[in-house]
Amino acid sequence: MWGSHTTARPDEQRADRSDTEADSEPDQRPLIPVAAQGGDIVDLGEFESRSDSWRAGGRVTLDRFRGTDRTGVVTDDSTALWLTVDGAMSARVSNDRRVREADWVGHPFLTATITPGDLDGTDASIHGFFRLVHTAGQTGRGRPSGSLSPQTRAHTGRGRGGRSRYSHLTSETFSVPQNQPVRLYWDLSDVDERIRESVIRLEVVCERADQPVSEDPYGRGAANGIRGSIVLDDVTLSDSPDVVTAAKLQTHWQQLLATYGSHTETVPAVKKTSVESGRFGFEDGDVEYSFEIRDDGTHMFALGTTTYRFEDGMAAVERQ
Repeated sequence: MWGSHTTARPDEQRADRSDTEADSEPDQRPLIPVAAQGGDIVDLGEFESRSDSWRAGGRVTLDRFRGTDRTGVVTDDSTALWLTVDGAMSARVSNDRRVREADWVGHPFLTATITPGDLDGTDASIHGFFRLVHTAGQTGRGRPSGSLSPQTRAHTGRGRGGRSRYSHLTSETFSVPQNQPVRLYWDLSDVDERIRESVIRLEVVCERADQPVSEDPYGRGAANGIRGSIVLDDVTLSDSPDVVTAAKLQTHWQQLLATYGSHTETVPAVKKTSVESGRFGFEDGDVEYSFEIRDDGTHMFALGTTTYRFEDGMAAVERQ
């Protein structure tokens, strides 16, 4: 029932490299599970043509990234965005055109994958988060989500006469180890619809975890910054909360890999049409799992002591 796959390092493959070159390099990336995305998906970045209207902040240049193994860093059948960062304290990319056209009211579940490469001068993780810029007259507060402590910030810019010009909300901050893909997610369903109707820009921001830009949202005035590459891929909105659930499950799985080593086997104890249970074997331990398809069509998946509910179902391929 459960599947895993290898991923390609972000500093191994670029969009201008041949498939032959890419295939010749061994892959030592950790294994991660696959869970289905439910509902209707709005793609905010396919990156098939140049940067697909995404723009970079200071000291960041953009290129396209394409790998032959697109189930890893490149998480769908398209290219990704390669960020080359030259000392920026806050590596930031943004999109206006696609974001303005998107239906944020009907599709309030935002996700994206970021993968830092080897960064110069530090072994620290990257802190990644979303920033949403809007023109509504008041700010709202999103439902707490993310891998760290809840913190949704709001800021108001001022135009002539002190009148509000724009505001922004900031998501949870996610810790992203170097050479490890992490799915960022944000449940915006509790944010005021007037805000979601007036979104004008989405930013994806990365900072060094050992030198966070905590009180300066645009990264001014700090001494040392990020030097290296970061891959951004699969930036989407969905009308289904399953995309957030899947991202949480992926993070949990990656934490198990970090704790117990590589996934070596899946051993079902019970395996029926709508119910399965057993254990995942890792190099240094086992973790129990269970899976149930309920009468209402929802799927319940328990990994250790944590249970994940998929409204539109989940899917995975058994690893032999």
